[in-house]
Amino acid sequence: MPYSIKEEDGKVFVEVTGEFDAILAKEVQNALENLRDREIEAVAFDFKNTTHIASSGLRVIIFARERIKPGIQVSIVEARNIVLDVIKMSGIDSFVTLVE
Repeated sequence: MPYSIKEEDGKVFVEVTGEFDAILAKEVQNALENLRDREIEAVAFDFKNTTHIASSGLRVIIFARERIKPGIQVSIVEARNIVLDVIKMSGIDSFVTLVE
């Protein structure tokens, strides 16, 4: 499976493998949408196995922060340089925590 989502103690962990493209972004966003009524404190995106992130993947990160719970803590964990460069160019790094 190209992604997994786990919830534990109010924290959600999203791991993406391969390309985070429009098709996968829609699936991940739909899965995250189901968490909107829960007491979620933080979402961590693990991109260590992500080889590409499209604009639709970036929108999922923004969705997590704005729609699951406004102002929720969002972090990006172990992103490869190619993915990290896109995240930084988009400006998303201004409101998420980057963890190496």
